[in-house]
Amino acid sequence: MSHLTVAKKILVLILIAAFSIVILGGAGIHYLKEFKEEFDELYEENLKPMVALTENRTHYRATQANILEMMLTTDERRRAELRKDITERAGAVEKNMKLVEANIIAQEHPKEFKEFNEAAAEYRKAREDVFRLLDERKPAEAYILFNAQCNPMLNKLNKELADLTALFDKDAVEMDQGMEDTYKKTRLVFAAGILVMLLFMLFIGYRVAVMISKPLKDMSAYM
Repeated sequence: MSHLTVAKKILVLILIAAFSIVILGGAGIHYLKEFKEEFDELYEENLKPMVALTENRTHYRATQANILEMMLTTDERRRAELRKDITERAGAVEKNMKLVEANIIAQEHPKEFKEFNEAAAEYRKAREDVFRLLDERKPAEAYILFNAQCNPMLNKLNKELADLTALFDKDAVEMDQGMEDTYKKTRLVFAAGILVMLLFMLFIGYRVAVMISKPLKDMSAYM
């Protein structure tokens, strides 16, 4: 019966090796899953600039309404409140744009952001001219300047913000879809590789066991 003992020992060793492959394969799949989760977090990060860009559109619209109200009101306290709100919104816009431009997607589209920043700088200059006229108590002239320059600029800025938001959305979705496809393919190839290695090892183990047990069986028959 010694040949059976040798064959069993070989099979046990093969099974241990196969189990080790399964453990390593499971660990590899686990790390693949963790990598995908990290990429999902990156996708969530790429959504933040879109929120910031949408907030800026809201700030620009509110600023537009505030300036118009400043031209109509004669209440100095209300005018000061509006001016303060405009200043705070301008700060929020600048903060949001810094967040957006730090994103990896924004860095892939420098031309679009350069054009937006140049248009925003022109708008700020025109807006300060409107404020100067209001400070000089010239609401009629301020209104004319606002309609001639600031209003078209604000409309242009809001359109560019909408275009940038769409750009971010498109790139973020494509990036996420590409990663999802890569993850699925990698996981499939990895699992298939483990299965092939496992079957090959079991086959080799079986053949070795047969090759060893047969001569041992023949030897025991002569003894």
